[in-house]
Amino acid sequence: METDKSEIKEENISANVVEDGVRKIAEEEYGLIATKIKRVDGYDDLNFYLSPPLTINNNFHESQLWPHGFMLKIVNSRDSKNEKFFIEYIKVLLHLNEEKIPCPCPIPKKDGKYFGYWTDDTLEPKTELSKNCEPRKHIFILLTFLQGEILERFKYNQRVDVSLGLLLSQLHSKLKPFSTAEGLHRPDFTWALHSAPNIVENFLHVIPDKDKKSLILGAINEFKTVVIPNLGTIDRGAIHGDLNLGNVLVERKTSDTEDVDIVAIIDFTDMHISYFIFDLALTACYISLHDVDNYEDRIASLLCGYEKELSDLELQLLKICICTRLCQSITIGMHTLTIDPNNEYVRNGESLKYGWKLLQRLFQTSHTEFNKVMRSKVEHLKRK
Repeated sequence: METDKSEIKEENISANVVEDGVRKIAEEEYGLIATKIKRVDGYDDLNFYLSPPLTINNNFHESQLWPHGFMLKIVNSRDSKNEKFFIEYIKVLLHLNEEKIPCPCPIPKKDGKYFGYWTDDTLEPKTELSKNCEPRKHIFILLTFLQGEILERFKYNQRVDVSLGLLLSQLHSKLKPFSTAEGLHRPDFTWALHSAPNIVENFLHVIPDKDKKSLILGAINEFKTVVIPNLGTIDRGAIHGDLNLGNVLVERKTSDTEDVDIVAIIDFTDMHISYFIFDLALTACYISLHDVDNYEDRIASLLCGYEKELSDLELQLLKICICTRLCQSITIGMHTLTIDPNNEYVRNGESLKYGWKLLQRLFQTSHTEFNKVMRSKVEHLKRK
């Protein structure tokens, strides 16, 4: 599928909102009076933690007063144009909460609707061009704040990776009612794996090293010649789309231990209709980046927890899809740095720090060897 090159824009698409604006949205739209507001790191979206103690007026239902506070998400102007997606996004989160999948729960506004629009008309400087442009609109959504630490901060724990695989398979099962949801069809979504070939070809010029460029092209060619022709044989449905270790919350078993349990998954804004093997590959990619020297053990632990045993073909496709995600992340990251060389969030990300090393190792491993290793390690884990 085609992905418009302009979708990765050079302009700032984040909302121009200060703390007073957040306080105004909370009180006027939700009847929630927040005294403590903290901005939480994000990419293009703005996230503000409204922490306790919180006061409510007559318009806020006391039964909805979450003890841990709320997160106000203000979506970037590009994604805010896709209202159909956010209608389904709300439905999915409400459904998952009913199904006991631990994730944030949306809170309705005073008018009963689950999202509204913040109009950004304070852009500076005011040029003749900007004066003639319509103010940008940003969707805002209030979500329950979930306590926990992100899994990214902890060392490899085999039991936790197995639990993550189980949770991912349960999520896929619970999302089946949304397999044909129109709002989740995102054919031009930049971070969808099906967009990777076009994204890489558009931005390949940002990789000057010939050997690295050849490695990227080889991996993408396998995706086009092996994965795409076999898509009709694998299961499809609604997927999370970005289940990396920063989107998994855990809690310590005791305050002085590194042993943790998964308590929630967050950030469903990359959700779309795709193939379950793609979602599995994305998570496998990110846990491998976190521990490149033990990437085989980490992928095997994830597969051990995943309830569906993969066929030989699916294992082959998994390996190719992990490589494809690496190509996609590396290329977009390097392109971003050509626009914003001071972007430390991207520069220090695991894709650029460890992606080349992992990509080279995986790509140079034959499919037969990868399948053999995975089968052996998963079987060993299941016997334990």
